[in-house]
Parts: sequence; structure tokens; C-alpha cells
Amino acid sequence: MSKVYGLVDCNNFFVSCERVFDPKLRNIPTVVLSNNDGCIVARSQEAKALGVKMGEPLFKAKDFLNKHNAEVRSSNYSLYADMSRRVMSVLEEMVPEIEIYSIDEAFLDLTSLRYRDLTMYAKQIKDSVYRCTGIPVSIGVAKTKTLAKIGNHIAKKNLTLNGVMDMNIMSVKQIDGILKNIPVEDVWGIGFRSYNKLRSMGVESAYNFKTLNESWIRSQMGINGWKVQQELGNLDCNFHHNDIRKSLVVSRSFSGYIEHFNELSGVLARFSHSAGESLREEGVEAKYLSVYIRTNYYNQNHKQYMNSITVELEEHTNSSSVILAGVLQGLKKIYKDGFKYRKAGISIFDIKPEGYQLGMFTNARKLDPVFEVVDSVNRKWKGSIKLGRELFSQNKISAKELVSPNYTSSWTELLSVH
Repeated sequence: MSKVYGLVDCNNFFVSCERVFDPKLRNIPTVVLSNNDGCIVARSQEAKALGVKMGEPLFKAKDFLNKHNAEVRSSNYSLYADMSRRVMSVLEEMVPEIEIYSIDEAFLDLTSLRYRDLTMYAKQIKDSVYRCTGIPVSIGVAKTKTLAKIGNHIAKKNLTLNGVMDMNIMSVKQIDGILKNIPVEDVWGIGFRSYNKLRSMGVESAYNFKTLNESWIRSQMGINGWKVQQELGNLDCNFHHNDIRKSLVVSRSFSGYIEHFNELSGVLARFSHSAGESLREEGVEAKYLSVYIRTNYYNQNHKQYMNSITVELEEHTNSSSVILAGVLQGLKKIYKDGFKYRKAGISIFDIKPEGYQLGMFTNARKLDPVFEVVDSVNRKWKGSIKLGRELFSQNKISAKELVSPNYTSSWTELLSVH
């Protein structure tokens, strides 16, 4: 029996979260900034219509935004993560199985509901999410995840569809007609290098790609390229289901300068804790990490220094304390006194599923119950439990001047009604 998938994608998610608790932002051009208020990472439809570009530095866009009376907000990831959990909870109530793909996307397994009117049911899901959370979503339905992605893309763009595109009920001819209007670079799973190669051959649309010689795709783009082609042809490969991220990066600029080892180690302790939480949440572990530190290269009045180092851990782990031990081992080798540090970060890589390889004398497993409790408490009371070394950091991470309150996760920041 063939599968049926739905892809739910929150519309302009960060902006939508801000609008739930600040209704005056509705219908007004609104952008959300990256950490340290550097670049634009989310735009409302109104901002997109003005031509505001994704990733544009705020200092370049500021005058233009002011001219059009646009609203600017700092990113508030604790709010967005909590709103994401609420959206996913609604989805879990309405379908037998969901696969959370990112903070604002989830695949639904609709196979057991295939004999229902899925167009109507998808609209019910969309309406329920909005009613329960205030977050607007679009839904694409199809027999493969790749086509569900395309359906979702169309549902967002075509307002007459009311947020739902059901490709499951379409004929091959109808699907091909849609694929002819989808640029090949917009197909999920086709990377930048493949796109350049395909364009040079005159392959401009998803339909062109679907009709390419299969042997050529296998030889030039590998098995995953071939699977993308099969999914465009309505044959389910489900090859994105078990995707495991290749790396994890946690880095920030500081609100001021850091000139002492202990304070810098405190910041990196926060990053280690955050990285461990992310790995545990995804059910994965890592074997290698790198640490980097740098001064502010925009300020030539200060001495300049940057360095990085890679550390191999004894075994794959997702323990925050083991990660921190590796980070401190690396930091001690690259840290130099006499510099004003402005940014630091850690990268985690060689990521495998939990339990991938246990050493004979492993100790990391003994810590698992501890961090299960820590994660549980921190989900409920954000950041209540920290690694001891985090206390050295003195809140120097990420200067944000326009951040909204944590309406949903902090008693002291609840929305006030007057």
C-alpha cells in the first residue's frame, strides 16, 4: 500500500510568533534579526513584498525599513521553541504519526486516513493549529515527501488554495503540469553544486529533472539524486526519514569584550550545555568537537587574534559535561592573555545515533539519567539548571536590544491585560 504524506510548514514562523502576542504587528512589514541583531533572518509577507532580502545586515536595511515604517524584532528563540512545541502537540492530537523535521516543519503520515477527504482534513488541521496557537500554517499532501514539499510551496504562494495543496488526488499528467513550473533549484534535495550542473545542461524545471536519464542521474548525482527523481515520479523512497545532521554549531558574539579565561570558559560552558541538549533531544551522539575564539576584527585599535582547535572525545556522547571537558581541553591550548575576545563558538561533528558505539569502560552512560532530569526541568523552567562553570559567563552572550518577552515560558514575562 502506497503511503500518503502531509507537510505542515508554519508561515513566516518567527514573525508569526511575535504577532501572536503583539497584534499591532499584523499587516505591518516586520522582520526578525539574528543573534546579536546582525542580519535579517525572518520576514513577514509585507516585508517580502517591499523587497527586503533574507540575510541582509540590519545596518544596510535600517533606513529602508524606517522609511516604510517596518517593525524590527530581535530573535527570541525560547519563545519560538515553545510555540513550536505547541504546534507539534496539536498535530500529534490529529494524526497517528508525525516526524518533526525542523522548528517550523513536520511531516504527517496520513496513510491510515487515506480514505477520508484529505483536502478537507488538512484544512481542519490548519484551522486547529491556528485556533490553538495563533500560528498560520500551509500544508502539502502527496504520495512522496518531495512532492508534499512542492505542494506546500504552492499552498503558500497561491492564496486561492486556502493554505492546502492536495497532490495525492492528482493524475500524473496534472502533477507533471505543476512540475514544469517549479524551478529545479526549488526541488528539495537538489544542492547548489547539482543545480549548477543541471542548469548548464538546460535542465531548468522539476519536470526536466524527472525526465532525465536515470543512469546519468545515478552516475552524476548518486543514489540520493536518483531517489529525488523517483519521488518526483510519485514513487515513495522515504529517504529523508532517517536524515541525521552532520554537524551542530553553537556560536555567539558577545555584548561586550571578554578578557579573562574563566569568563570565556563560562560562555563556552553555556554552548556545551546547549549542544548536549540538542544532541539528546535528537537522540544522537558525537565524537569530535572544535572550539574557536576571536577578537573583533572590525576594531583595528585592538590587537587581533583568532584560533581554533579540534578535540577527539573518548567515545560518542551527548553528555553536556563530557562535551564541556573536551571544550575546556581545547580552550586551554588556544587561549592567550592580553586580548579582548568578542566571539566564540563550538562545532560538534561525527554525529551518530545514540548507542552507536560504547567503549568497554564507558562512564558517559552513567550520566544519562542525570541529564534526563536536567532536560526535563529546563524544558519546564527555562535554564533553571546550569553547568557550574556557566556561572562565570556573567550574561555576556548575544546583545539583543529589540527582543520580545518570553510570554509562554516565564512567569515574570506573562502578557499583561489592561
